[in-house]
Amino acid sequence: MQEDREKKKADQAERKKDLQRLADEEMEAIKPALGASKLTRAEIDARMRDAEAASHRGGVGSNVVVVDELPLEENVNRLSVDGLEARSVDQAIKILR
Repeated sequence: MQEDREKKKADQAERKKDLQRLADEEMEAIKPALGASKLTRAEIDARMRDAEAASHRGGVGSNVVVVDELPLEENVNRLSVDGLEARSVDQAIKILR
């Protein structure tokens, strides 16, 4: 009985340490992706100037992808009969009667 309690406590402690270790590893992996938490206005302006200069030189920003736009389709949720227009089911039933 006492041994079971001690075993449970030891298992819980081990599980808690493993979870803490995993959480720490995850936070360490996220930190480089986050970078500096706060930027000054001057740093933001400098980064924007660098990005703009790179795009003019044909650097990172030169890979512009143009997406063909699809033609607009008629709204299927709108019924128009004899100049009358319905936008809801009730209105469409009234028009169709």
